[in-house]
Amino acid sequence: MKKFACTILLLLSPFATANEQGYNPFYLKLGYGSTDFDSESFIGYEADSANGYSLTLGFQTNRFLALESSFVSLGELPFSYAYEYSYGEPEWDDYRVESSYAGSGNRSWNTRTIGATLSTDVYRRFSAGLRFGYHKWESQSDVTQSGTYSEYEWNPATDSYELSYSDDYNYEFSYGNSGDGGYYGITLGLNTGNWIFSADYTVYEMDRGDPAMGSVSVGFRI
Repeated sequence: MKKFACTILLLLSPFATANEQGYNPFYLKLGYGSTDFDSESFIGYEADSANGYSLTLGFQTNRFLALESSFVSLGELPFSYAYEYSYGEPEWDDYRVESSYAGSGNRSWNTRTIGATLSTDVYRRFSAGLRFGYHKWESQSDVTQSGTYSEYEWNPATDSYELSYSDDYNYEFSYGNSGDGGYYGITLGLNTGNWIFSADYTVYEMDRGDPAMGSVSVGFRI
């Protein structure tokens, strides 16, 4: 326990390092990139990649470790579907139902993260490191669906079904999902004064595949 406490105190001693270098320990980063959605896990979508962005607040505890919290938009994917079904057979049923419908929409994913970046000396011009932590994600689907529902009654006189009711419909609806998991990745940095430039590759674990985002970021120590 004492060793653990000493380790935490060592990691959370930013001001000596920051002040020695003349840098502020806090920084903001804005990133933009492309998310790769695994086509084998994210089935039914019309694309397997989307553009997204990130906003990160970081705290450089020392030369080698930073704590970060981010909001990440992983992007959105379009999807569509169509179904037809019917039941009722002349030999057995005196009625028959037929229905067909189709829909299309977009599903978006956002996540909020808290974690750490362990790297080589960030106060040198170039640095490289590992990113890891916890994230809580949510998705939103916006759908437009239209279709036709019809009912038929059996007419013994004509020995066939005759239409008794039919309705066309068109409506919009939304639904969402959420979960949490870990994230991990790599980062390459270019540090010049208070400006930070980085290229990141991060995998976000979800219950339906693990999307991976490659991005470039620009930040400033505040």
